[in-house]
Amino acid sequence: FFTRDVAEFSVDLPNGLYDVTVTMGDVVALQDNMALSLEGDLADIVTTAANQFYVHTYHVTVDDGQLNVGLESLEGTYYNAILNALTIAPAGPGILVAEPPGGTAVSELGTNQNVSVSLTSAPESNVVLNVSSGDTGEVAVSPATLTFTPDNWNVPQAVTVTCVDDGTADGHQNTVISLSVDAGQSDDAYDGVSAATVDVTTYEDEGSTPLFEFDF
Repeated sequence: FFTRDVAEFSVDLPNGLYDVTVTMGDVVALQDNMALSLEGDLADIVTTAANQFYVHTYHVTVDDGQLNVGLESLEGTYYNAILNALTIAPAGPGILVAEPPGGTAVSELGTNQNVSVSLTSAPESNVVLNVSSGDTGEVAVSPATLTFTPDNWNVPQAVTVTCVDDGTADGHQNTVISLSVDAGQSDDAYDGVSAATVDVTTYEDEGSTPLFEFDF
């Protein structure tokens, strides 16, 4: 599939969550600024060197009976946008995390943020996720567990991320939040699913440098 402008095509599918794998690139030449959209949202802007191919899988929700795929050339070197291959498959067991735009960040001044969590496929029985902070002295999470059922597996649940003011000037910190399957309390199909992680930035307040300074 090739365009030097804007092009879109649709694939008829039952509503649900899908793993959409794309391959983009060119054997002969560099291809840059190739914009890929899925369901009307920009998924990536891709650049590949000659004989290099970008392969990536996206989780995409279809709720109108069609998967819409868009391709656009953003005035790259050769004004090309190339989609070499597209594979669509129902999503297997997995954990889906949606973060705020720009990533997850909290401040010792008292801010917190929510991340949304759901599953990628319907289980036959309940799935329990354990939610933990890699450094409880910097970041706290709530609740400690999330339970998904065969009826609400695709309904996002919120995890609240809160900064812990440690009272020391240790600079901005990065903490990893982990969401892992509790195998003893979960559908067997989810036992081997890898933990999902969220990188959280904590902004310092003790002795911090002002973001703006003005002289009048």
